[in-house]
Amino acid sequence: MLVSGNDAAFATAEHLAGSAAAFMPQMNELALRAGAYHTHFANPTGLTQADHYTTAADLARIALYGLRNDEFSRIVGLEKKTVRWEQPAGKMVVAENTNELLGHYPGADGVKTGYTQAAGECLVASAKREGVELVAVVMHAADDRRFLEAGQLLDYGFLHVRRQKAAARDELVRSVHVHGASTYKITGRPAADLYYPLLNGESGGYSLKYDLPRHVNAPVKAGDRLGDICILYNGQEVSRVPLLADSSVNRGFGLLSLLVQLYDGLASLLPV
Repeated sequence: MLVSGNDAAFATAEHLAGSAAAFMPQMNELALRAGAYHTHFANPTGLTQADHYTTAADLARIALYGLRNDEFSRIVGLEKKTVRWEQPAGKMVVAENTNELLGHYPGADGVKTGYTQAAGECLVASAKREGVELVAVVMHAADDRRFLEAGQLLDYGFLHVRRQKAAARDELVRSVHVHGASTYKITGRPAADLYYPLLNGESGGYSLKYDLPRHVNAPVKAGDRLGDICILYNGQEVSRVPLLADSSVNRGFGLLSLLVQLYDGLASLLPV
């Protein structure tokens, strides 16, 4: 990741799927999970090949998907890494990240450089400031201007985007019925307070919707996902925040739980 090792990309594909060709369905499936609907991978490296394409927006979506993984985020934020050989013992090399924004652009923490003759100089750049995380994508830049242009895009973003607290986590508490337990309900809340990104001083457009089941079955562990809080912007879903169980509930018997289970069963037969 730091030095754009195509050999490592092939080794990873072969390790996970047996061959680069066998890895492609997995790679394309993951791209779809990340929301990259205008992307198709034909090799694990990004080198020019027929039926191998993407867009700037899709690269941003893939980057954001990757940055949610703590290990990925840590790796792409490294300015350099010392690599030590097992054989021969004592051999080592310092791999330096080709992303020149790291250590120079305030808040820069990723993600990846790229180059082919067909695509030109490319960069997916990420940065965080005051709780705002932005991703900028530059493609087909000339004369190594990708770092300058990505910095300009990020500057524009930080100038126009601010983070607004929407609700404290304790204001978002909801309860769900529990079947097969001594207690008949359990409460859940998000892991942290909820914030919205606001553009150019806007104040509206966001709303919340709860996506919760009528009931869950015991046992439930503290921290289990009970459902989601859907974040809508102008009526369109843009994100989901998990609603996590406050406490654990073991299997057991309770009269209220039994009555609630009967009620839920009857309610499920009624037309919505």
